[in-house]
Amino acid sequence: MIPTKTLFVNARFLSEPLTGVQRWGREILNQLHDMLEEGEIDSSSWKITLLAPSFPDNAPDWPRFEFKTGGLFQSHFWEQISLPRLAKGPLLCLKNTAPIRHPQLISMIHDALVWEQPDSYSKTFGHLYRFLLPHIARNSRVVLTLSENSANSLSHITSVPKERFVVILCGHEHALRPEPNNSILKKHGLFSGKYLIAVSSQMRNKNLKGAAQAVRKAGLLNTPLVVVGGTHPGVFNEPKSFPKDCRAVGRIDDSSLRALYENALGLIFPSFHEGFGLPPLEAMALGCPVIVSRTSSMPEVCGNAALYCDPSDVSDIAHQIRRLAGDRGLQTELKQKGRAHAQTFRWRDAARKVWDTVEANFA
Repeated sequence: MIPTKTLFVNARFLSEPLTGVQRWGREILNQLHDMLEEGEIDSSSWKITLLAPSFPDNAPDWPRFEFKTGGLFQSHFWEQISLPRLAKGPLLCLKNTAPIRHPQLISMIHDALVWEQPDSYSKTFGHLYRFLLPHIARNSRVVLTLSENSANSLSHITSVPKERFVVILCGHEHALRPEPNNSILKKHGLFSGKYLIAVSSQMRNKNLKGAAQAVRKAGLLNTPLVVVGGTHPGVFNEPKSFPKDCRAVGRIDDSSLRALYENALGLIFPSFHEGFGLPPLEAMALGCPVIVSRTSSMPEVCGNAALYCDPSDVSDIAHQIRRLAGDRGLQTELKQKGRAHAQTFRWRDAARKVWDTVEANFA
């Protein structure tokens, strides 16, 4: 039977380096594909077509999706000029940007950081996003976002009523899929339980400088701060080098990341602002204790399964590090609470909420 309706999905992000933003989009598409395959989405009624300017080199194997490429230009020009012409029906955009004009749009805006932390972004990127996002939000039938904190901020900034925002959380299961590659520890001279980990870009909002200063102030012997993540000079306003005493390992695969989480004393995540904050959830899923900021979405995401700090107070971050390092019982408690808490965040639940939103608006 030929499906009567088509959902078009902006898949341009599949060609981009994998960060938390792209991870969210890929995991939602993974689940929507499986829901089609398993019959949870009625394939006699719906077809899902991915649209992109060119076929991504590392596209997942999604045989139940149709994939179309075409149109003029690349990047934002393709999104604004070609995508609206290709998407002749409901359009789902999963990664912040979308056409500022499309009659049947559901968009995803992850956070309000370009306003909340403008110094973290390059001038060009910040100006572009502060122009695009309000137009996209106002043009959307529904705006998806990652937390109540983000929904409140974006509603206020864009003047879009809060009722048009739908909060879609992240899941944890991707962190458990790969087998751990423990050779990463030997490669970088690391020992289990004798290092702290930070997973982030170098953007100022992530507060790596504060994390590094806190680790030094905590005075733990032979316990370096290992930093996982790449640089994005065209997007973020980043320092020229990593803070002193950081051991930067760059971008690594998911197997190596799992091994670093599982063997770390803890994750330090002292961001000034987050729309969600995926690394703390990944760490909790893998039994890695977490120290996070008492700001923005962090209490909403981490609940009672983390230690909280003031990201502007290096002494407070250092105090939490010493608390964690000096109390084996606390370490065990946080590992147990973290694993249980992470179980409540599931990608299938997130994808179902996305699909319910699609059907509520376009059925």
